[in-house]
Amino acid sequence: MTFAKTVPLILALSAALWPAAARAERPTRHPCVTATRAAADGPLRRTVCGTGAAAVWLFDGGREASQDPRFAFGWRDAEGLPAFDDDEAIPEAPETVLVRRADGATVAVFGAHAWRTATMHANHAFFEPVWSKHRRWLWVGGSERYFADSIDVVHFSPDGDRVAVGRLRDAVIGPIERDFATRGIVGDFGPTLPESLRIDDDGRVTAEVHFWARVTGGPDRIYDVAFRLAETRGAVVVTGLTFRWRGAAPE
Repeated sequence: MTFAKTVPLILALSAALWPAAARAERPTRHPCVTATRAAADGPLRRTVCGTGAAAVWLFDGGREASQDPRFAFGWRDAEGLPAFDDDEAIPEAPETVLVRRADGATVAVFGAHAWRTATMHANHAFFEPVWSKHRRWLWVGGSERYFADSIDVVHFSPDGDRVAVGRLRDAVIGPIERDFATRGIVGDFGPTLPESLRIDDDGRVTAEVHFWARVTGGPDRIYDVAFRLAETRGAVVVTGLTFRWRGAAPE
């Protein structure tokens, strides 16, 4: 038996209201510099934009690569980046950010805490970027030990010079978590990052949210989710959140 639930949700989530949320940064020029050094397995490379506490170490590709060539993902730390040749350094409070390649400016800061040096990386902190077809929207899901910890969305102007950023984790996942809690399912379940996520350029989003039993095991419990994103006066707005309980995934 399935049912659908609609949450009449209109949330304008601005950086002023969510100090720990994704936020837009005032652009400043911090040219990016690439350096290399020798290592036993071949040369190591890093690209850094800016200096001091504002310096950003860019991710070098793979799943962390940006689909929009104007931008790149990276990370920074309030204590500053470790030295390039310090292979044991672990950042104190890393922040995942978005950098504009043209001038090295940090344009958005996310709730994710992923980081990677030349030889080390975070074991349990990840982020998953999803872009709309024409790169008007960017969804960045952050996870801590595999449970959904943050969801941030960026809306770009056509020229990429202006962005609006909002934190949507509580708006999107919160109602589903509350529904799941009423079902009396025993186990250490937590929501994982939405799977099969799709964002259209008009702001429509469809996804699956899986509740995963990290300790006890067993099949995922799945919800189908849909809603719409928009930008209103510089704020990110979520409307018409709808979710449907699908039940346990086949084992």
